[in-house]
Amino acid sequence: MYLDHHIYMNILEKWVKKQSKPQPFIPVSVSTKTADYEELGFKLLVKPACINIYVMPYAGCQICLAGMKMLHRLGISESHLIPVKLKMSAANKSTINILGAAIIRFCGKRPNGRIVEKRQIVNATDATDNVSISREACIQMGIISENFPMVGETDHTFNIQADDSDHNIERNATIVAQVADCGCPKRDISPPKMEMIPINSLDPNYVDKLKEWLLEYYKASAFNTCTHQTLPKMHGPPLRMMIYPSATHVAYHTPLPIPLHRLEQVKAALDQMYD
Repeated sequence: MYLDHHIYMNILEKWVKKQSKPQPFIPVSVSTKTADYEELGFKLLVKPACINIYVMPYAGCQICLAGMKMLHRLGISESHLIPVKLKMSAANKSTINILGAAIIRFCGKRPNGRIVEKRQIVNATDATDNVSISREACIQMGIISENFPMVGETDHTFNIQADDSDHNIERNATIVAQVADCGCPKRDISPPKMEMIPINSLDPNYVDKLKEWLLEYYKASAFNTCTHQTLPKMHGPPLRMMIYPSATHVAYHTPLPIPLHRLEQVKAALDQMYD
């Protein structure tokens, strides 16, 4: 008997067999600039270039690491690399051969459209074709916070000593924005309508995955049950009551019947509405 990969879903209160999430990659543009090399006392031996690639945020890595395949696209060969004394080992203690370094600018786009550009020393290797950005780079790009790793960081507001940098100010504002003054998750307007649900309908666990996705996608709007925050104004045309112009308006005072086993629950909900 073998154990397949499972995820415990708190929403369903059970283990669900599913594949582990793939390695995360994000789209960025990478470029070389003559001024970056000159600031550190080196000379860029090739023409400055810019390309679009996918990089893997690796928060457990101390340095940025890139295969020669990406550097070749920037016109950089092994003879153009800056010599380094750095030695690096993988998680299994095997040695990673470092060929040299290049000074690279990483440029990405935040969800609000703001462009983020950060400079990093990238160490070249022949051990992989991928590009991995370090913990420090992930912090500078706003992918993780300076408190990483901290249990529960995404669920609460923390006292974080900020400096005057744009990164810290925006990072702290983002963390605070996740929680309302009452301490509940902040309520937001409904997200845009999805043209396609990103779940394969042929998946054996389709129903469970769909439920999990819906709860996550609408957690700040439809499924936010905070009783302290004001409901945000709905977008769209005003609701129209479709009745005949000559119809006589009649008040209806007969309450709907409530099943006995739901009586206490309904009463508590009504009391909460009028508090």
